[in-house]
Amino acid sequence: MKVTTSFRRGPFAINLAFAVFCLVGAIWGAYDYWVAYPRIEQAGLEREEAMKTKQQLEELTGVSAPASGGAPIVGRALTDDETRRYDEAKATIKRIEDEFGGAPRKLAAYDRPLQLWLWVIGCGLLGFPFFVWPMIRMVRRKWTLEEDGSLRTPWRTIPLDQVETIDMSRWCAPTGSKRSTWRAWLVLKDGHREELDDHDYLDMHRIIGFYASRFHPEQWTAEAKRVKTAEEVEAEAEGTDPDASDAPEEAASGAADR
Repeated sequence: MKVTTSFRRGPFAINLAFAVFCLVGAIWGAYDYWVAYPRIEQAGLEREEAMKTKQQLEELTGVSAPASGGAPIVGRALTDDETRRYDEAKATIKRIEDEFGGAPRKLAAYDRPLQLWLWVIGCGLLGFPFFVWPMIRMVRRKWTLEEDGSLRTPWRTIPLDQVETIDMSRWCAPTGSKRSTWRAWLVLKDGHREELDDHDYLDMHRIIGFYASRFHPEQWTAEAKRVKTAEEVEAEAEGTDPDASDAPEEAASGAADR
């Protein structure tokens, strides 16, 4: 019976969703850091300079009271050059306020560092590869159980006579890390351990079941389910639930079906 694993769509989709989120966040952060925020800062400086010019020229044409009292000082008419500068200042203010819906907001001291470190570096340089690499690994890696019982892994081929046993201590265990209950380990005669992960790879439980039923036939079936005890069989026949074996059996059944 030849069995070849393939990647599970669930873990792949989760990594893909996070990778897309990180990529979008990195693009957004890069745009803000190198495009949007510098434009806001530049527009703020231009508006501030235009407001200053406009105010200075308006003071030349207005009426003001002298500091020492007396008759008010009447302003003068603007020269042609001053009129041109005044019109340019008003046009600049209008253009900027139309573009930004008012005066450009002043950036906080943390705005640009936040976009750089959280989104560009955190999500882009670190987060995106962190989620893309498992997808590449899942697609490229395959385990194949050959007809003669040898196991072809992504790294080497393990003949059946080189396998000493299989460690099923965490497989479908009712306690401990849930992630580890999808795993078993081939123990080789040279002391090495080959991990078999049913969480990310479809049909891995059939490979696990092959070795488990061969080395521990009294405990495991070829589908990596626990062998039911006489008490469990009798309880099922009577239509009652066994006391102590419900949780392990349910866990084992679920693992084989997942």
